[in-house]
Amino acid sequence: MTDTALLLGLARESVGGVLALLMLLMVWRWLPRFHAAFEQHNANSQRMAEAVEMSAEAVKQSVQAAQQTAETSDSVLIAVRAMGVETDSQGKRLARMENLLAETLRRMPSGEEEA
Repeated sequence: MTDTALLLGLARESVGGVLALLMLLMVWRWLPRFHAAFEQHNANSQRMAEAVEMSAEAVKQSVQAAQQTAETSDSVLIAVRAMGVETDSQGKRLARMENLLAETLRRMPSGEEEA
């Protein structure tokens, strides 16, 4: 090999080494940023999962409240029917109330369908 070829070979190897060192330096510099972004993503995912759990619990409580309301409405309807009619004006009022409660109960979904 001549001196020129030897120098070109060394230059090529040193350029490759410098490029590899630069790439390693870039990875070393950006790695903490990638790690921080990954940790932030994990924290956001955890918060999202907690929010979904809280929403599910709220829906569950709403369904239970609706079921209790339906049970109460049934009790009121039974009580209205049991009261009977004393006068015409009260009879009309009670009949309207009974019809309104019956209509409300028909429109409400039953607990078995939602569960």
